[in-house]
Amino acid sequence: MEVLAAQRALAIKDEELKLVLERLDTKENELKNLKEAAAVDANDPWKLYSLARERIGERSTGNLAIKKLKLEAVQLEVEAATGDPQNLQKQVENF
Repeated sequence: MEVLAAQRALAIKDEELKLVLERLDTKENELKNLKEAAAVDANDPWKLYSLARERIGERSTGNLAIKKLKLEAVQLEVEAATGDPQNLQKQVENF
């Protein structure tokens, strides 16, 4: 009787072990696939380019230059409104 109970307990533990090993294999395969995908993504220049664009908020160099020029124009307008006319004429000539 005790031998049969021990055999059943051993069989149950064996099945549990098989399930755990299957889950481990599944997780290892998922990890391997993710590592391969990460390596491919990191080597893809277009992916890196899009990530960089996303990082700077879709602003290209041209857009940044335009914003800088607009800022300079606004600064000149402020100085024109508050400064003397002769100083403004010098700044316009230099611009």
